Amino acid sequence: MFFAVVGMCMNVADETARATSTAASLQKQQEVRAGDSLWVTQHVANDGQLPVADALHLDSAIHRLGLNTPHAASHDSAHEEHVRYVNAALDSASAWLHRKKGPVWTKGVLFLRNVNDPLTPIQLQRKNALAAIIKRAKGREDVSVGTAARKAYAEIVENGLLSKGFNVDVTVSGPANTTLRIKWVLVSKVTAYEFANGEYISTLKQHGFKRFVLTDGYDETWTWNLTK
Repeated sequence: MFFAVVGMCMNVADETARATSTAASLQKQQEVRAGDSLWVTQHVANDGQLPVADALHLDSAIHRLGLNTPHAASHDSAHEEHVRYVNAALDSASAWLHRKKGPVWTKGVLFLRNVNDPLTPIQLQRKNALAAIIKRAKGREDVSVGTAARKAYAEIVENGLLSKGFNVDVTVSGPANTTLRIKWVLVSKVTAYEFANGEYISTLKQHGFKRFVLTDGYDETWTWNLTK
């Protein structure tokens, strides 16, 4: 009975996690689409990152990028227009990635998509530097999101088991909440065997857990290394 309930609770936690992930993805897409140039320029400028002249330049650049094609100026050659267009994209990406309140990496990605060959050596250097900032910012965000998601996952499993009459404690610990611990006073070798040979371990791996501890809170404890 206990194993069936654990499986059911994990399924509920999986569905909740998927729904949360989908909602977060849609929100990011909406944020990227909300690229009205005047709002963006004012938003960045109000953070004190850009003087008025640069803010106006950014506004102009975003107008260009919103059309996804450069405006061909009659006095510019095709090469000069491309260089100016790429510089505008790099400037806009840089503005979003160097805000005092922290980088908005989704906006940086949006503008770097417009940085296409041919690039000058300086432009290539700037593109690579901005891409590195995006990678670090996204990595930090992924860790933060995963940490919160694993805590929520444990709470769902615990609440599900409690609602079925099992007196358990389900907690997370360790770096980024990657250790899941289930304490149940009636745990036994049979319980541990069922966990080790069921689908529970693979499910925990999918959620980014690296260690699983099953204990009665007294003398009996089993630990699994989920990184193998």
